[in-house]
Amino acid sequence: MRNYGEFFSGICGFFVVDDFIRHTLSGSSVFYQTYLDELWVHTVNRLIDFVHVNAKSCDSPNDLIKLKDYLIIFERTMQNLGFPITGLTETIGIVQRYYHRLLASQWKFKFEAIIAEDSYETIKISNSEQLAEFLEMYPPGDTVEFSELPFPKQLCFSWMVPKIYQTVREYINLCYRFCENMDLAYTELEDTINRATNFLFSQCLNTVLTSGVRSSLRQLPRLTQFCINLDELETVCGHLDNYLQYTLLDEASSITSGRLKDFAMIRVLAHSVNCLKSIARQLNCVDILTTENKTKQTDNVNFGQLIHSCRVMPLCIAVYTANRHDNQREDPDMTTSVTLNSGANPPRSRLQGASLLKDIRVLVEDQICNHLKDNVAKFINLSNYDDTDDNNSGQTNNNTNKNDQLLNNSQTVDGRNGVSYITNTKIKPTENIVHLTSWLKSVFDSFSNLPPKIAQTACISVCKHIARLLYDVLFGSQVRSLSETGLQQLSIDLSLCESFARSQPVPGLDRTTLWLIFADLRQLLDLYHKDDWTSYIAFRKNVTGSGKYGSAYDRVPPSVAIKLLERLRDSDKKRTGFLQAMRKEERGRKKKLEDIIRQLRELNVTPRNN
Repeated sequence: MRNYGEFFSGICGFFVVDDFIRHTLSGSSVFYQTYLDELWVHTVNRLIDFVHVNAKSCDSPNDLIKLKDYLIIFERTMQNLGFPITGLTETIGIVQRYYHRLLASQWKFKFEAIIAEDSYETIKISNSEQLAEFLEMYPPGDTVEFSELPFPKQLCFSWMVPKIYQTVREYINLCYRFCENMDLAYTELEDTINRATNFLFSQCLNTVLTSGVRSSLRQLPRLTQFCINLDELETVCGHLDNYLQYTLLDEASSITSGRLKDFAMIRVLAHSVNCLKSIARQLNCVDILTTENKTKQTDNVNFGQLIHSCRVMPLCIAVYTANRHDNQREDPDMTTSVTLNSGANPPRSRLQGASLLKDIRVLVEDQICNHLKDNVAKFINLSNYDDTDDNNSGQTNNNTNKNDQLLNNSQTVDGRNGVSYITNTKIKPTENIVHLTSWLKSVFDSFSNLPPKIAQTACISVCKHIARLLYDVLFGSQVRSLSETGLQQLSIDLSLCESFARSQPVPGLDRTTLWLIFADLRQLLDLYHKDDWTSYIAFRKNVTGSGKYGSAYDRVPPSVAIKLLERLRDSDKKRTGFLQAMRKEERGRKKKLEDIIRQLRELNVTPRNN
């Protein structure tokens, strides 16, 4: 660290001597004033470059704070000597920007280390010593509910949360430390720390957390814990707001009560002979000054001793004032005041951490849903619904469970009530679908610590994806051809998915809402298996049929029904041989199928009556 004290003392001493010459040499006032003004402007420009170079090369926040302190002392000293300080004020802003950038770069590495070292397991506290350590690190955890829990205490979030909270608090403390002795108004102090903290959130924590989320794409337990941690951190931002306000209020109180730093007491009247006496007295050069506004001759002044003393003594004016600090503390003329907010309540801080964390949490939620969807697709793609003979198409699951018991009973209730119409009870659910529902149940059980809305959204999204994939089985390319047995297998698997939806896998989620996700496909399959085309066509024509089914197929558009029947017809053509096609029963069935398709096409092109 360079000797800034000696550097600024030399500059200050030079201008003190020249200013003294201007006041003591007869007939040199105008000349020296112009000379000093030009020299001061040039010096300020050089100082700005000096501050840029030195602040950029500093790798320690303490070095930058030290540089800032010397700049403040130098600025106030030169201001009281009568020199303009516009450029000097800019140098403090330069140091402040470099200070915040340096802190942000260091804190980014800290955040990365916290996320990389986290175990993504819930916090468990076994004894009072661990509890004291935890509360010291994470004061927001000191709640009544938590204190009443018996040991071992367990929290839903991992150690990532208290460590990040503590790290952000340290950052706020250092930002506040830089602002000390700058004589900022309350609102200026608040805005300065707010901007610095928001910069930390947006440029460092946001980037690190987003990177951590993307590195956890294929790890569902880690993504789940990440989401829980982010939800807790959103709440913690409110505590950081309160902490920031408390810090600012404490600083405002200390300023108004007169508890200031020594170098904030500088009040030098540069044009006063009494001030020059005091400075010279501090430098042991009392004999060079005159009293009662009378000056001695220039040749009697020891300028060499004066210049030497000014250069070797660090900021003599500041030292002089600091030595008299205790005696002058109560002097109102020597007290620096700060303009506080005139309102009864201070303005609330405007930290953006909560909104940024919410955006990251939405990203995590999307990644969780995408991960679930990818695994659902893998399960369903392994299922076989291709056209095979009756002996091999039914996939038997040897592991009987409660879902099998539900499906073993054939029922013919209206599809709107959520009960399947099963024609072949010997066919059991596809083994992959059984494993899928079991896996989803365990996944949603692990979501118990997630915010309810997130778990419910994930459940709805997954059910919609299952319904879409099963729907694609009928009309997608993964099944080359359809058969009666293949449709029955699909209906059995759909019934198992409906049973899963009715089991309320996520608390607080309406069962009817989940079941309605599968209603479109259920009505289509029931319409085909029940061969209830007459009632469907009558309903579509707004003609009341037997009234038995009412609007049981209101979710099946004619275009979809036509597409299903045409695909079945094409599959029959590929499967049926010439002799079999000539049979009377086969010809009658095809004729009936064509007749239904014709009537459905008429419904599809004829506007429905209102």
